[in-house]
Amino acid sequence: MQVAVSKPKKAHGTRWVQHKLDATKVLIKGYGVIVGHLENLVVISSRDQSKEQGILKKLKSFKFVAHMLYFKVLLEKVARLSLAWQRNSIELPAVMAALRNLNTELEELEEVEDSSTLTHPVLTSIMKDDGSAEYHGIELRDVPQGKAHFLKHKKDYITKIKAACGKRFENLTGLVFEGAKILDTRLWPSDMGELRVYGNEEIMSVASHFKDILPAEIDPDTLLSQWKELKDFIYHNMMSTAGSTPQDIWQKVHIHYAINYDQVNTVINILRVLPFSNSVVERCFSTMNKVKTDWRAHLGEKTLEGLMRVKTSGPAVPDFDSKRAVDEFFFMKARRPHVAPYGPNKKQKMSDS
Repeated sequence: MQVAVSKPKKAHGTRWVQHKLDATKVLIKGYGVIVGHLENLVVISSRDQSKEQGILKKLKSFKFVAHMLYFKVLLEKVARLSLAWQRNSIELPAVMAALRNLNTELEELEEVEDSSTLTHPVLTSIMKDDGSAEYHGIELRDVPQGKAHFLKHKKDYITKIKAACGKRFENLTGLVFEGAKILDTRLWPSDMGELRVYGNEEIMSVASHFKDILPAEIDPDTLLSQWKELKDFIYHNMMSTAGSTPQDIWQKVHIHYAINYDQVNTVINILRVLPFSNSVVERCFSTMNKVKTDWRAHLGEKTLEGLMRVKTSGPAVPDFDSKRAVDEFFFMKARRPHVAPYGPNKKQKMSDS
């Protein structure tokens, strides 16, 4: 058939939406080749072909193809939100914006579902004028039953996605997560009067929520006063610097100005370390499995930690100064042939003599 296709991906057993989307795209792209391959197996195979025939029957049904195309549309929308949570430097305002965008897109799609039946984009892409259906040149079976099932349940999938997202992210509406938005200095108002009161309620709510772990010397009046003064200082001295991100600004405050703003810096640092996602932890487990393989099962804890830090936080290869590492390797202890960095070994000396 002269068509380049990828091997179908395993979609079950994983919770990453992007994996399921990739698997769906591979199936859509190679649908014709996969069906043709299974038809050829059924014809030429000498063993029992009941399994291949069952899979082939499902693949060639109108119900399967319609849902496959529709799920791709839905998964693309959910995958954008999923990817926002997987960034190393995750920012709560960006994630909240992605969540609101997903809800808006699903609501818009619901409106399309209410107003569209036989003109649904999925149906028009596979239906023919005579009432039959075809996809990638494959004639689809059970068209009336499949079409009726699709039109009946298509809106239910949107409702279930909205319910699942609402349950998964219901805690993001709490005071603590709302308070975390004040860390994004890009959202601060430019008017000094508005900036004066911006985030005051949120910073006090966070301090009240974590009062059991905050130092006893935290005073509400002092905390609010330091917060107002810190906003003014950041606005006039840091936000004008080109290329300064919110992470850079709060890092500088913590390193250089924590003494001046000790109480508000303590509360800000609590917000900075709140775990919004476990994607970084997942990557660490993946990195550990790549480093400590069956061939390196006896790596010590310190060595393993060092190798993992190099892989996760080390410099890029073009920026790595290998000379310094080589010097450190040769001079940290005596190494054979006891001449750093190079020299003839004992056997070579004896053969030369």
